[in-house]
Amino acid sequence: MSRIADLWGLTSTDLEVAAGLPTWDAHPLGDAVGLAATRVLQRVLPNTEQWTRWASREEVDRELASVLGAWGAARRYTPWDGDTSDAAFARALVQGPMAPLVERRGEAFVVDVRVLAGLDRHPGTVPLGCVVTFEFVHAGADSDSKARTPAMVSIELEDGTIRRPGEGEAWEVARLIGAAGMQTWLAIGPHLVHTHTLAGGALATAAVTALGVDHPVRRLLAPHIAGTLRANDWLGKTVWGPYGTIQAVYSFPWSSVQTLIARAIAQLDRVRFDLPLDLERRGMTEASAAGDYPYGADGLLVWNAIHLYVREYLCVYYPDDAAVLADAEVQAFAALHQRLAPGLSAATLNSFARGLTAQIFAVTVHHKMVGGISLELLTHPYFLPHRVGPGETVEQVVPFREETEANLAATVGMISEGGGLTDDWASLALDEAGRAVMRAFQDDLRAVGEHIDARNLRRLVPFSHLRPSELGASVSG
Repeated sequence: MSRIADLWGLTSTDLEVAAGLPTWDAHPLGDAVGLAATRVLQRVLPNTEQWTRWASREEVDRELASVLGAWGAARRYTPWDGDTSDAAFARALVQGPMAPLVERRGEAFVVDVRVLAGLDRHPGTVPLGCVVTFEFVHAGADSDSKARTPAMVSIELEDGTIRRPGEGEAWEVARLIGAAGMQTWLAIGPHLVHTHTLAGGALATAAVTALGVDHPVRRLLAPHIAGTLRANDWLGKTVWGPYGTIQAVYSFPWSSVQTLIARAIAQLDRVRFDLPLDLERRGMTEASAAGDYPYGADGLLVWNAIHLYVREYLCVYYPDDAAVLADAEVQAFAALHQRLAPGLSAATLNSFARGLTAQIFAVTVHHKMVGGISLELLTHPYFLPHRVGPGETVEQVVPFREETEANLAATVGMISEGGGLTDDWASLALDEAGRAVMRAFQDDLRAVGEHIDARNLRRLVPFSHLRPSELGASVSG
């Protein structure tokens, strides 16, 4: 079996530094917390015959509310009326963690996770490769109403079976399979590989390796790389690997997870975190402009604020393209970043500003969507389960109680608080000119927050996830 380092096409040294991932020849689980968490999650491995079924959906609600309350977390996994309904599921596609995966195909919108198809699975789980399709419909009885809401259309399962709303229990089971597929890919691909490793890890590694501590770009990036390598090291010791929580909690053993990591790497390109270009590629620009797609609409506000900030900050120190090209540290930084992950060029001032904007967007906005709101939504077995078993009824296929508890423990274990995007970072600047730009950025972020608040007063369902005050500054947990 190939080592994880070989899947990246990097030397093991590169990978250990960039991603915090150890070589799996000796998988050192020395961290006491990580070791304890891994031992607890061994309960999730294949044999589930003796485990406990949930008595009812009401029991799930009570137990999860109690557990989340004990952790001091808000009970926000049911943010919409009828939390296990088709309407709530459709809403989760555009206002939940799957939003960055949505793409338009013709007149419909899909989340396609057939990347999970054809892989070996743990016993007692079902295939998860599927395509979930929805559309936007007018929300009110008035046909002239401009407000639109998402509505489910179909789910195509891995074996080609197509299920649609109105097909009773068969549809509900298909919806849970679709949810488990999306949650599984979300955790492995967009969250851990794309955002933690290939965005945050590459940015932090390139910055601390090539830029001196008093370099202006290092000072610009300091809030956005803080804690990243430490967090990735922890993930490498507890989440990845043959004894890690990913292969324990989800449907796939480590050999299949390795394949998914390789597939995730192959998917990443330079526009993944360039929101305007990414929206255009996925066909979501029009839906964003219409207000149907809050991730796009609000994400663009934050993107534009970050882009203006980065551009103005760089212009303080680089008057033109020639100055960027003449900075040996910047060129070394860009070259190392490009070696570790796509998306950064220092050929011109404009390309450098846009590339840095994309990387900062990745570790702030994108990370909040695919990782930061996990605790709020990815915990309810009757809504967005982490795995699905064989059966013809919902009660037969939902995860056992112990599996759900393990998933919740793993989810909480991957979330920690770092610095906020709206914190005062001006003291990091080298001079007053740099500090002035940083302060102006904070003013812009406050304006963005006010604009989003105003939008939420008009929305059918408020969307507060991308308010700048709720965004972290880095991939630190």
